[in-house]
Amino acid sequence: MTLVSHSRFGYEALWTSTQEMIAALALASIIGGYLGSLILRRLRRPLQAVIDQAEAITNRRFVTIPEPKVPELRQLAIAMNTTVARLKTMFEEEAARLETVRREANFDPLTGLANRDSFISQLRSSLEGENSTGGTLFLVRVADLVGINKRLGREATDDLLRRVGETVGAGGTANVEGLAARMNGADFALLLPGYMAGRDVAEKLLKSLIDTMEAFVVDGPSAFIGMGVFKHGTGLGVVLSQVDAALIGAEADGVNAVREAAIEAGDDVPRSAGQWSVLIRQALDQNWVRLVSFPVVDLQSRLLHEECPLRLKFDAEGEWLPAGRFLAVAERLGLSPELDLAALALGLANLEQQPALKGLGINLSASSMVAEGFQQKLDALLKKHQKAAGRLWIEVAETGVLKHVDAFRSLCGVLRSYRCQVGVEHFGRQFSQIGQLHDLGLNYIKVDASFVRRLDTNPGNQAFLKGVSSIAHTIGLRVIAEGVVTEAEFATLSAVGFDGATGPGVKVAAG
Repeated sequence: MTLVSHSRFGYEALWTSTQEMIAALALASIIGGYLGSLILRRLRRPLQAVIDQAEAITNRRFVTIPEPKVPELRQLAIAMNTTVARLKTMFEEEAARLETVRREANFDPLTGLANRDSFISQLRSSLEGENSTGGTLFLVRVADLVGINKRLGREATDDLLRRVGETVGAGGTANVEGLAARMNGADFALLLPGYMAGRDVAEKLLKSLIDTMEAFVVDGPSAFIGMGVFKHGTGLGVVLSQVDAALIGAEADGVNAVREAAIEAGDDVPRSAGQWSVLIRQALDQNWVRLVSFPVVDLQSRLLHEECPLRLKFDAEGEWLPAGRFLAVAERLGLSPELDLAALALGLANLEQQPALKGLGINLSASSMVAEGFQQKLDALLKKHQKAAGRLWIEVAETGVLKHVDAFRSLCGVLRSYRCQVGVEHFGRQFSQIGQLHDLGLNYIKVDASFVRRLDTNPGNQAFLKGVSSIAHTIGLRVIAEGVVTEAEFATLSAVGFDGATGPGVKVAAG
């Protein structure tokens, strides 16, 4: 038997099996790729959320995320969320403890109003602060408190003083920065910043006091009020002595009365809104604007950055006016965004012209922060000066931040994208609300001068500020003191854990 074969049939069978194998592998690859893409898609979103949370924590923004369904990522997310929650709890507990310390050091235990030392410190800041707009001071005296105490007893007298404190405190509720205080036994004070209708406020306050004290007064007057409107730069002694003289005059009348002191009226009383608008816009159009600089140093007196408030003048040969002289009316006229953008443009130009300058600080008003289109214009300005933007320090006052937290959070996002330093100035007056700041990604805080003034002789504020420093350092913030005047104040900052200082008593070390 002879077997004859032909190789063609073998090759055809091999080719057919190869094609079938390739098709099977291709189908398996497609199915595997599809299943892999489903798995990756399931992992990608929660994985990115975990990455974003980690990046937020490194940027001092402590946020939580939903727990993913993927077991391994869920465990990681739970661990990170737990860490953030513990940090928040520790933060809140320490903040509550420090709020108690702050109140003990700065508030009258009977009425809950500011005590004399705290009030004088804040009055001084209103007189001397760079952005101070002046204000109105009211001194209130309860009539015949000694007689009331003898007639009704201590418990009833304390009740009266608490009610008077509530009434005086209510006089400042129309202004978030208003401050009421108990100065001593029968004397109270109220400070309202800015130029206000002081006489009307005083008359309403007196009427409220008469109603409050009606049940405690048999015959005779209930209260006396001395008041005076002051401007930026007026001496503390001048304001106190003249308003106190007005109070004595009201008391001498022997009836419920308001007496007003004339405190250095001067020739710079605010003009009409229309005149102010023309003058401010003219200053911007003519480029009659400039920055002045004050050093911010570390505790070895080395320069951290220059703090640069804006100055205006209203004619070519006029004097350069501090922000306190025009800022309040600019706020009312809606011109703050234009002034802040002008300051930012000057600051960025200075940084570009001075490459050796470590940093330059500009403070923004809260009204600019929430103005329509301001953050977009800021973004465009920073993009134009992107190289210099990393040395820009931007800060907003605590009151504005807490009033517009969402707008400030958005502002922080814009500034972080250009590596700007972001801070809160005048920090500490509303310390009880500090919990709102934990996820903003701040770089520093500047503690209000009212807590720093005479710090070397105030153990209560030392304890408070030491705790503030501890909390701030826990989340990676620098702590800077405002308004340092004396060497003793500066020397005490190290003991309470501060990182730097600014103020009239601060000097930069040579070399």
